[in-house]
Amino acid sequence: MSNGAYRLYHLIAQLVVLGDGPISYRERGLAGRCNQTVPAFRKNLRELIDADLVIVESGQVSITPTRAVTAWGREHIPAALREAVLTRDKHTCVYCGDTDCPLEMDHVIPVSRGGLNTERNLVASCGRCNREKGARLVEEWI
Repeated sequence: MSNGAYRLYHLIAQLVVLGDGPISYRERGLAGRCNQTVPAFRKNLRELIDADLVIVESGQVSITPTRAVTAWGREHIPAALREAVLTRDKHTCVYCGDTDCPLEMDHVIPVSRGGLNTERNLVASCGRCNREKGARLVEEWI
């Protein structure tokens, strides 16, 4: 996914989650909030639609529901993805800085709010911070 599409996806996801549902499709407003020109916005939105990450219909934009959920209610995080996140985050809890504890994977956009198991949506977190944050966005927790 391109950087512009990534930024657009996270903006749409947060607006959908915070607004409790689909948002109005307003090209200029959404493009401006992502610091993108309208043509770049259209290209990035097309990338998200083609990747089945967002849906645009009847003048509304929404995120697609998460897929492949296990019997435990969570999608399995592959070992390679987990290791990539831990390496990127230097085996440190991104919230409190603790390095002397077992680390878990926390979803920046929670699974219950449409967050996916992608490297960009996962961070290393100690168990205490992960449970305190729960199914909230960082802005709602801090």
